Amino acid sequence: MNSFNATREESASYSRSCTSNKQYAIKNENLRRNNQQKSPTHVKCMKIDEANGLNVIEKTLHTTKISPTVTINQEVSRACKVVEKSTHNIFQIKRKSPKTSRKQKCHYNYEVVTKQQENTEFKNLKSTCKEKTYQYKFEDLPTDPLEHICTYLNDKDKLNLISADARLSIAIGNSATVLHKFKIIVNKETISSVLANQNLQIVPLKNLSIDHEGLNTSEGPLCVVNLFKNSIEHLELENAKFRNFDQFNSLFSGLLNLKSIILKKCSVDQHINKTLPTLSTLKTISLDKCNDNIFKALSSQVYTEKLTIRNDDWTWNGFPHEIVNDMLFNCINMKHLVLIGNGTGSFFDSDNFSFKLQALDTTMITFHWYVGIKNGRTSFLKTQKGTLKELTIHKLPFDFDGGKVLNYIIEEMNLNKFYYGKTPLILDGKKQDVYGFEANEIQITSAFEMLQQFPCIKFFRFVLCETDIASDEVEKRVNPPTKLFENLEEFEVVDKSRYRGTLGVFLGLFKKMRNIRKLTLITQDRNINTLLEEFLRFMPHLNEIYITSKVARVTERFKIINRFVPNLNKISVAPQYLEEAHTTFQNIQICETVEN
Repeated sequence: MNSFNATREESASYSRSCTSNKQYAIKNENLRRNNQQKSPTHVKCMKIDEANGLNVIEKTLHTTKISPTVTINQEVSRACKVVEKSTHNIFQIKRKSPKTSRKQKCHYNYEVVTKQQENTEFKNLKSTCKEKTYQYKFEDLPTDPLEHICTYLNDKDKLNLISADARLSIAIGNSATVLHKFKIIVNKETISSVLANQNLQIVPLKNLSIDHEGLNTSEGPLCVVNLFKNSIEHLELENAKFRNFDQFNSLFSGLLNLKSIILKKCSVDQHINKTLPTLSTLKTISLDKCNDNIFKALSSQVYTEKLTIRNDDWTWNGFPHEIVNDMLFNCINMKHLVLIGNGTGSFFDSDNFSFKLQALDTTMITFHWYVGIKNGRTSFLKTQKGTLKELTIHKLPFDFDGGKVLNYIIEEMNLNKFYYGKTPLILDGKKQDVYGFEANEIQITSAFEMLQQFPCIKFFRFVLCETDIASDEVEKRVNPPTKLFENLEEFEVVDKSRYRGTLGVFLGLFKKMRNIRKLTLITQDRNINTLLEEFLRFMPHLNEIYITSKVARVTERFKIINRFVPNLNKISVAPQYLEEAHTTFQNIQICETVEN
């Protein structure tokens, strides 16, 4: 590492402050005594070596038992500017520079502090000029600031530092805070460098991710795992293809500290009837589109507390229901099940549920069948009544039995917590005030139930995009008189369907929203003018409209709005219709719609 020689003659570029020698004599002596009792104060400077792509510590300033009269040269000044620029999230460097005259002695005032005030040794460092030279060497830098600096680096920079210097490997390896967030990603581009990195092998790595795509054999990934087998806590495998159970088992053998595994698109080719030996530390398992043999191999982990299954393709079940059911039953400590993606919803239509859960987070609680089921699919919920205390659903129950399912959850399950997405519906066993929610046309009965259960709702977002529904059946449900929609103040329709006339199916629904103040219509329905003429007259308090329609007869459309919305004070239209809107609407705010 480079050292820095500080001389008075090279310090002219620094900002200056003036005072008499006599005044500083007393202050300097007090400062000298204080600094003898303080820990070393240091400033770190980093530079990227473009040749080898490594982050190398090129310059480090280190002062031990700082003298009150230290001259800092121009080279150090430049280094400090780099520190200020490249590590501003770690340090704040403030310069104080009152004016000076040539006859007065120059003094340099420096204050270095951490932003989070975590390190008390970065406080007041005050330096004044004398004919004296000091050297600052990287070898003398304490380990503590190195660990602190590493907490601000991303994983790639940490790996580069480890590759650059063995001492930094030790510093990172000794910091529990750094290791907790440090993850090595191994793939076909990086596996050779990871295996050849001697400094990395002394780091007790806790988080490891391996992508097998493009790797000819499994020996390389196995070697990587073996390097850190005594320390790995979180292991992620992707695109791993195992020939048989023994090969799969060898990867997990000896991982005595493993707490969680994530398997994405992994498989075991040969049919197996074995399971992995029990891993007493394994608490969470996450599986994403893995084949049946993977599920079977992991089905006897009795200490596992949380299972996550992900599948975003609703046309494929994505996981074997019977094996998962056995897995949940065998894992006697299983408390939390997470099902993510449309392809997981059919699990709740199974006939047998032999397990009990305390918490469930699922995309849907009823599958997206589109067949107009009316009998109320509550079989799974009834098996969990009394034990399930926390439920999160990200989509309201589907089909015409959706309202019954939602009613059973709220009225019968006795949940401590119930969330619809991030919206709390029940907390501490009590229903919450809900401002708004979203539903689509296949969740129409669930939408009615939401308004029934939470009459304080003011906003409703209605999405038309899921399917070509049975319009006659829908009209039977939305046309009977009801006051459920009278508390709504904002209504937004997002019509993404390609089926002409879908919006018109819900005309009876729109006529029930008599207290709407703001209406948003995102649609290209060709019948929009006719529909507006039908339902706007039932919204006497409407004062703001946002409409994206670009279909023909815009002049007629504006006249309809002008005639049936007498209290209108703001309208947003497509950009090409702004000029005509200004002609039609007087004394109201006219805005341009934004394309999403």
